[in-house]
Amino acid sequence: IDQQDLDFSLLTSTLSDWQLFEGTAQEQIIPRIKEAQIIVTNKVPISAACLAQAPQLKCIMVAATGCDHIDLIKAREMGITICNVAGYSTASVIQQTIG
Repeated sequence: IDQQDLDFSLLTSTLSDWQLFEGTAQEQIIPRIKEAQIIVTNKVPISAACLAQAPQLKCIMVAATGCDHIDLIKAREMGITICNVAGYSTASVIQQTIG
């Protein structure tokens, strides 16, 4: 998604340390999450080794339905809450698609 298609002005005006990245390469994960308290991500693999380097992390919000790219066992051990888009493929979405 092009950043120009989304309005992040509310977040950037209320959160002084909000950062938005269009993509994250494997070698960029730890530097980007190591001081974060909250991560909003999609398809970026977050391993136990990455999580171990982010002691302040409290929540990972996945902008999709799956969480298989996150080490859920390590996240649970660290007390990190994982959220995803649980209602992404509801009956109304399917009806809209067919309609």
